[in-house]
Amino acid sequence: MGIPCEHVVIAIVDTGFDPYGYCVEYYFKDIYMQTYKEDWVPIGGKETWPKSHIPMAIRPPHITAPGRPSKKKKRGKVECIHVHSRCRVRGHNKATCKVVVDDNIYCNNPAQEGSFGEWEDITI
Repeated sequence: MGIPCEHVVIAIVDTGFDPYGYCVEYYFKDIYMQTYKEDWVPIGGKETWPKSHIPMAIRPPHITAPGRPSKKKKRGKVECIHVHSRCRVRGHNKATCKVVVDDNIYCNNPAQEGSFGEWEDITI
């Protein structure tokens, strides 16, 4: 609960009810004004904080892994695995395909034309 959205307010008014009855009382002006009627005392700066006897935690130094940084994208659990359109093998493309396929043979099945990938079955 909180403040109903404008569509709900219209529906409430159309049914003849009071929309203020559906608002949480903390959003009414008089309750809001009571919240801020007292004087506010600002919190002091760092120098006014109490001193602690517990030593501060120091994070470990950042160590860069040896070798060239990886650039390969890490795939999510539910990402499409592409199928090469010429050899119909999953997981590679034209640049890495080692299967020799005759370029003069075209796909006769119009349902397969333009397919960019298949979804891998995932068990979570």
